[in-house]
Amino acid sequence: MTWRPFYFADVVADPKDPDRVYKGGLGLSVSDDRGVRFSALGGGARGGRAYHSDVHAVWIDPRNAEHLALGTDGGVYLSYDRGSTWRLCENILVGQFYHVACDDALPYNVYGGLQDNGTWAGPSARSGGVPNRLWETLLGGDGFWAFPDANPTYS
Repeated sequence: MTWRPFYFADVVADPKDPDRVYKGGLGLSVSDDRGVRFSALGGGARGGRAYHSDVHAVWIDPRNAEHLALGTDGGVYLSYDRGSTWRLCENILVGQFYHVACDDALPYNVYGGLQDNGTWAGPSARSGGVPNRLWETLLGGDGFWAFPDANPTYS
């Protein structure tokens, strides 16, 4: 329960059931005995996790404890059944860049490595917004440094 407690330490109590508490971490854990015993709460098929790993934030709707929200390294997820199933909020684009670089294009392009989500390059701006399809993955896994070529040659 204390894996990397410096940023996975929050325990959140259900506002309608004080015996039920949630704890983020690599995954989401839940206890129905005030934190004496915890078990994994994955949601999804065959017990598999239906949300991205590294759960940093847990929110419980104070009016309806069936409604949960998670903030993870892969985005924001919602559940309307106490965590049995999860839905990614695809309209809330979040990411944690380790390092960012840019080029001299107008508008400039951004290059960088994301926490647990690869290394990417994409435009900084576009009329009407920048859609996901304009971002290019450069490398998978955990993000790394990425820089544009300072002296590009074109044929």
